[in-house]
Amino acid sequence: MNILMLSPVFPFPPDDGDRLRIFYFLKQLSKKHDIYLACFSAPQDEKHVDELKKYCAGVSCIPMTKAEIFTKAIESVFSGMPVNAGAYKNKKMRRLVASIMHIKKIDLIFAYRMRMAQYAEGIEIPKVIDIVDSLAFYNQNRKEFEKNIFSRIYMAVDGPRILKYEKALSEKFKYVFINSEQDRDFLNGKNIIVVPNGAEGLKTKKKKNMVFTAGFFGNMAYPPNRDAVLYFIKNIWKKLLNSGDNIKLIIAGKGSESLNPAFAKASAGKIEIKGYVDDIVKEISSWDLSLVPVRYGAGRQNKILLSWLASVPVLATPFAAAGVYGKDIQNILIAQNEDEFIKKIALIKDNPKLAKKITAAATKTLKKNFDWKKSAGIIEKYIRKIT
Repeated sequence: MNILMLSPVFPFPPDDGDRLRIFYFLKQLSKKHDIYLACFSAPQDEKHVDELKKYCAGVSCIPMTKAEIFTKAIESVFSGMPVNAGAYKNKKMRRLVASIMHIKKIDLIFAYRMRMAQYAEGIEIPKVIDIVDSLAFYNQNRKEFEKNIFSRIYMAVDGPRILKYEKALSEKFKYVFINSEQDRDFLNGKNIIVVPNGAEGLKTKKKKNMVFTAGFFGNMAYPPNRDAVLYFIKNIWKKLLNSGDNIKLIIAGKGSESLNPAFAKASAGKIEIKGYVDDIVKEISSWDLSLVPVRYGAGRQNKILLSWLASVPVLATPFAAAGVYGKDIQNILIAQNEDEFIKKIALIKDNPKLAKKITAAATKTLKKNFDWKKSAGIIEKYIRKIT
């Protein structure tokens, strides 16, 4: 079957949540189908086109700068269209899609993310969309924690538009794929199918640390990640330092170098900020504990799945643990508040046998529920029904 895949991001390298999911589904689906990819790109993406050609019958990119996205986003405020979709309104992409449809015999359109739905409208062939997470659900969870007045105004204005737009997708697409049960239940659509993320990467042999090492990773441009780090440092890390525990904190991920350098200075060298890391699974493998103090958001936490892949125990909030079927002291450690974070860190630090037991159970949960091949199989099942 010929599949036209529409993506707002260039799917390589798979080093963040957006690229990760689309790349692995593209990779898996390409084993049985011819994939024609139409996506937006940035200048630095051009060097990776050959990587995608390994899996695609055709790769077509429309360059789009951050300035263009910002300008379109401002225009969309007055259009009635959600900002997230309006920011990607682009005549060149519309012409590209029309051209591919004219030249190739496309059997199915696979749109990735809500913002690409507009390019499948009006085309009378089977269509599916993977929105990954519900942005409306994310905004609802964000309200409690967002302090910025401009962000709160944006959510008040754009929130109802997003919810209406997301709910309408069930009428425009035969199936809507989504990452988690919580997001599906929030939208409550008749044809919304849960397709979980997976985890893939090369494990490395774990080294023994002289100092107990806990780490957090994530893109700091994503508000829930930044909130999680600041919450942990301000409310938990200071208490740990005062307790005299022999512990080190590592923070990794895009934008982490922008965190207040005073944190590292005040911690007497016990905080190491690494910035972007090429091989995050290898990095996590060097830790004794992976911290996921994420308090809001949507979907599942890829950082938990990758930590499990690296065979490292995870300490998370109830919100983060729920998305991966986490059970306290079984396949994960769960902390309800600051004091519980401190207690659970001490528990795992002083009990290596418990750490191994939790890690073994986590590996079983990972293999059973979060596998890219199995998830692509779910998509395969549903697209076969409609083509």
